[in-house]
Amino acid sequence: MPCSKEGNTLSQFPLLVMSQAKTVVLQHDMDDYSKAASEDVSHLLVHSLIRLTKERKEGLVKLERLKAKLTERDDDVKVAVEAKDKVVADLQHLVGQIERAKAVAVLEFKASEAFNDNNTRYFLSGFEAFRK
Repeated sequence: MPCSKEGNTLSQFPLLVMSQAKTVVLQHDMDDYSKAASEDVSHLLVHSLIRLTKERKEGLVKLERLKAKLTERDDDVKVAVEAKDKVVADLQHLVGQIERAKAVAVLEFKASEAFNDNNTRYFLSGFEAFRK
């Protein structure tokens, strides 16, 4: 192992450090570590499963609340659409009445004496304008 004036240079050679660590740590130690790690992982997995199950239940409860709110809003929308349809039908009925009243007023005016007098006067005056 090389040495320098700065001190130990072991950390500058990772392969050398790894080979020395392998001689210090025995296979038995690694087996104990893997067994402990497996038990820890199993323990963590159980806790994760419990947490995820709890989160899933909370999510389902939240979903049910949202479904109820959505159903309530759908009912409100249906009521509003029905009210709008009724108002539109009433409006169309009123527009129809106005158009009929307008047509009747025009027919009454055309049948009146004033319409005939105005029509005759302007019709004849138009011909007199051409005579000049």
